[in-house]
Amino acid sequence: MGTGQEFISQKLAEERRLARNRGEEYAEVMRLGLSWTPAAPLPHMLCGGNRAFILFYLERELSPNNNGQPISVSSRDPSQASLGMVELIGVYGICNDGPNDEGLDQHRLYGKGLTFYSAHEVYNSRWKEERSESAAQSHHYVFTFQDETIECLAQSLRVEEMSASFADA
Repeated sequence: MGTGQEFISQKLAEERRLARNRGEEYAEVMRLGLSWTPAAPLPHMLCGGNRAFILFYLERELSPNNNGQPISVSSRDPSQASLGMVELIGVYGICNDGPNDEGLDQHRLYGKGLTFYSAHEVYNSRWKEERSESAAQSHHYVFTFQDETIECLAQSLRVEEMSASFADA
């Protein structure tokens, strides 16, 4: 018998397959090489020109503690601030009024591969189709956080992990 995580992965894969076969838009989870904490990553977005940056707190596992168990450390402590940064390059559009995690089931991509606390790329994107022809070669990205969902159309992205405060980053 599989684990709960295996079941969820299989369910998301089936949702994507069904949407793809119907020609509908669907979301694929992207592996960025870093992940944010589900508990208040406090994403900040900075935009200018055709670039945008999303900064957020990462969660780190330190092992072991005094009892031999892994412990989770909040990145709010400036001496241990681990930040993730996604730089969006060649931005055509940004929307950051998406639902929080409690309302994610109301998002149009929920049930089509969209999942919690993850980065996604959207295929068969309606938003791209509605934009100008120049945006046709862009990627449609969705980032789901605890308190909000950020969507953007951009040519590419770059990911970086850093130890800094938000002000220094």
